[in-house]
Amino acid sequence: EISECLVGSEMCIRDSLCLSPGTLAVWRSQRRGPRYSKLGARVVYDISDLQAFATRRLIETLDTEGAFHG
Repeated sequence: EISECLVGSEMCIRDSLCLSPGTLAVWRSQRRGPRYSKLGARVVYDISDLQAFATRRLIETLDTEGAFHG
């Protein structure tokens, strides 16, 4: 069901991704950031898109598994 996979509150987005509503608004105006949908005036984010957005920004370090230790 759509209501189970969409997050309609920017507060939830901010808490999940540590981003302010202002940052998200600027990114949307620049066509950046996580994918979103508009339902009337309401901006909604699919939870899987938020997870994918965060995953794409993972940075490997020397201590993460699979990193070169030599």
